[in-house]
Amino acid sequence: MKLLKGGNNELAKVRYLGSLGIFLIMLFWIPKLGIFLFILGNILFLLAIKTIEEIYYNISIYHRSLYAFGISMFSLITGIASLLISVAAIANHNKYLLISSVVIIAISYILWIIGGYYYRDVFLTLYSVFNFDSFKWAGNLIFIGYIALVFSIGIIAIFIGLLCALLGFLSINIENEKNMRNESQRIPNNDKRIPNLV
Repeated sequence: MKLLKGGNNELAKVRYLGSLGIFLIMLFWIPKLGIFLFILGNILFLLAIKTIEEIYYNISIYHRSLYAFGISMFSLITGIASLLISVAAIANHNKYLLISSVVIIAISYILWIIGGYYYRDVFLTLYSVFNFDSFKWAGNLIFIGYIALVFSIGIIAIFIGLLCALLGFLSINIENEKNMRNESQRIPNNDKRIPNLV
């Protein structure tokens, strides 16, 4: 049984921040403005995760969300930079620079997959909290998309995963959670069992 520390205002905040954040992330493809929307969306998503951690007992996912975002951004930036350097190395016939850049690209790809694994872990935890299959699908599809990013199917999988995440946040039913909270409050403290959701 999920035991709430907060009330409906916090759940409404989670639904608003989470859905808006995911929606903005999905607009990353817009020229020029897309990068700003992507960063803003991730900030809102992190705030939603932080709120969930604050209102539910025995939930610890905020730090994993930070790991997922930080590792993903670092690996993406270093990977793109190394790719550009490798192109310059090929043009200048610099074998050593090319080998170095290829090694860095490989390391960046491994870190990228690790970041995707953390995102999968976060969404599977959301699934265990809210019991929405859309969160489970989001985690699995995003992780698959991270692995297959070198192919066009990777982008498609990530986008569909984000859409599932959006549906998950929009599916949060505040009234149902309110009833669950009221029910848990009627149980004596010594009879409450707090599940390990992570």
